[in-house]
Amino acid sequence: MTLRPFTSKDFADEPVINLMSRLVKIPDLPHKKNGVELEKLKSMTPEEIRVEFAQRLNDGRLRFSTYTHKHLDDKRRTK
Repeated sequence: MTLRPFTSKDFADEPVINLMSRLVKIPDLPHKKNGVELEKLKSMTPEEIRVEFAQRLNDGRLRFSTYTHKHLDDKRRTK
């Protein structure tokens, strides 16, 4: 079963600060070196952050554990 791609609406109830912490670029951490610069994140609207989060999750630039993916997939199925 193939699920539809994530959209910003999937993260409407997620606090923006949580999404920002997962997106921010941290050069010393290999899994965060391709993130978004903090200054850019600060200039983005909450909707832009949710869109960026969804896009990066869909195209593989943002990685999560198997547990997190299962949680997100379960959450989408209940909507």
